[in-house]
Amino acid sequence: MRRGDRLIWATLQTVLLLGLCAAFLSSAGTPAVLGTTGRFLGMTGIFLGVGIALRAFRDLGASFRVSPEPKSDAVLVRHGIYGVLRHPMYTSAVAASVGMLWIRPSPRVLVASALVVGFYLVKARYEEGRLRRRYPSYGDHADVTFGVIPWRRG
Repeated sequence: MRRGDRLIWATLQTVLLLGLCAAFLSSAGTPAVLGTTGRFLGMTGIFLGVGIALRAFRDLGASFRVSPEPKSDAVLVRHGIYGVLRHPMYTSAVAASVGMLWIRPSPRVLVASALVVGFYLVKARYEEGRLRRRYPSYGDHADVTFGVIPWRRG
């Protein structure tokens, strides 16, 4: 993958996440879905997302990269949270964006959340192809772990 391609992925990801935050902040005053329960569920999603991201970052260590192309010297990480989720960083962004939507269900947050979720599903699919080519055992790993959405295997 060329440097320019890596920059496109990183830029698009940053723009979408900042857009989600802007949509969330600009929707202040929107009542939460289900009131207090919705705020609780939303905060749970956000905190779960942050926790998953921190754990994934720790478990990935030197193999971390924003680009969907694995580092040339990286190893396939199958321990920790990567033993359950293949893309926990992406799952964390999805959990946080859904949490934000529970808290502030405005049309702006809905569109921004949908774009973030869609982006990470596309990025994960693209990355899966790269990982399968780079690591011969990746298919076995994929068979026993969840993808971006934790209730879908494979």
